[in-house]
Amino acid sequence: MSSIYLDMNVIIDCQKKTDDALSKKVEQLKIRNYKFLYSPAHIEEIAVILRSEPNQELAIEYINDGLSFISSLTNNNEYLPHVNGVVPSKEPPRVCYERVTKDYESTTIFAEDNEEFLQSFKNKDSCEEYMKKNGGTDINIESMPLFENFQKFNKIDKQEINRISPESVFESEGILKALDNYLFLYGYSTKILPKYLELKDNFQKLELIIGLMFNFLEQVGYRTEKKGKYRSRMHDVTHGIYATKSDYFIIGDKRYREKAKAIYSYLKIPSQIYSKEEFIELKD
Repeated sequence: MSSIYLDMNVIIDCQKKTDDALSKKVEQLKIRNYKFLYSPAHIEEIAVILRSEPNQELAIEYINDGLSFISSLTNNNEYLPHVNGVVPSKEPPRVCYERVTKDYESTTIFAEDNEEFLQSFKNKDSCEEYMKKNGGTDINIESMPLFENFQKFNKIDKQEINRISPESVFESEGILKALDNYLFLYGYSTKILPKYLELKDNFQKLELIIGLMFNFLEQVGYRTEKKGKYRSRMHDVTHGIYATKSDYFIIGDKRYREKAKAIYSYLKIPSQIYSKEEFIELKD
């Protein structure tokens, strides 16, 4: 039985029925016993509604609708983190939601704040803006690990590397040298970086390596996210971890899809990544 992991944008399209061809494809595959799975990453995105929607009654309505739809879509099939990797499980999304929101302040919000901090290093202007916003006006910006400085040091031309296809990014000698310089800080190198067969049974390592790879692509400027997208980028990384267990990973956003393709290709992750349009046309 083939497993399918939809990113949140695609799930929302299914829920809102904005694309008849997509809804039809999902129903066809469910009838043919394809298994759709969700993960805590989906539920964390739903939980954001509590903070983004000022009308709390409306927020609860949206949350309940989202949880109900995911339950129906996936038949409560879920991917969960386990010491032995990403494992399939079965529980109502409501149960996962209660677990996610229980420690929301100390986990999700902390992670979002950390992601915003890391993304402020894109360039001098973004770093200065972040520091002013958070009271760090006495900090020497030049001493901060700015992405633009990393690119200059490694002679990375952002325009040039963004002309490279996702599957070929890590065939570039310049990118591999930059990756070695980046991984050195974490005790790795391109020669000893574990690939998926060595990672799939260890969730902690899988999470670490995929997180590092996404961060590296942001640092060299490959398919970078727009300003202020730190929260969605954080969830993108988490989806990228859970989706490694699936046969098919369907991603709506082009930038995210191409970064995921580059990483999955380099780490030899067998899950096949498709756009929504490619998924609709997929011959099963």
